[in-house]
Amino acid sequence: VTKMSSFVMGVINSRDRVFLVIDLPLLLDLAPISSYTREYHVMIVNVAPFLDHQSSELWLGLAVDKIQGITRSEEKPVENPNFSEENLSEYINGWIIEQNQNLMVLDLGKIVKKSF
Repeated sequence: VTKMSSFVMGVINSRDRVFLVIDLPLLLDLAPISSYTREYHVMIVNVAPFLDHQSSELWLGLAVDKIQGITRSEEKPVENPNFSEENLSEYINGWIIEQNQNLMVLDLGKIVKKSF
């Protein structure tokens, strides 16, 4: 897509909705999804609540190399003092511990604001 940020991969049409897809790792200053990758996963999120937008629905695709699983948790995110990735810290809302794993909780609002 011309005149867009480097992390914008393009647009996609799915279920009669057209929306942007961004390279989430690149947006987070990590290694981008390889341009040779034929398969990647896209998480579709409604970002309207994070923007001053008149519509109740505005969709954004977050592309990643791999999804290891989906975890639902009622726990509140807590700080992880062992985390030292400075470039990611502004996008982290906290951590939860599930099945002896530290799971990062991203701040979707900050990701959305950087995307638009």
